Amino acid sequence: MRKLILIALLLKVTVLFGQINYHGTIGKFPVELITDVYSDGDARAIYSYKNFDEPIEINGRLVGTELTLFERGKKGDSVAILQFASYSKISKSLSVPGRS
Repeated sequence: MRKLILIALLLKVTVLFGQINYHGTIGKFPVELITDVYSDGDARAIYSYKNFDEPIEINGRLVGTELTLFERGKKGDSVAILQFASYSKISKSLSVPGRS
């Protein structure tokens, strides 16, 4: 069953070698998200909870301004989805629609 991760993210951004590094929270837990979105829309990302420091690979696509990232389970099924409706490489923050 797919779980939609609702993120109350007010993320700060750092750009390094084309990768964008965000810091924020999922719920009340601090996380770090590193994204690399290619010109063809392919997106590669890794996030980790700061308290656990265990990187979690999430990949997806950028279509227009909507960035969708999928976390895959051991069987390859989608276990979590992160969606950002107004993604921009130049934006200094990310947020989930309806959240601020």
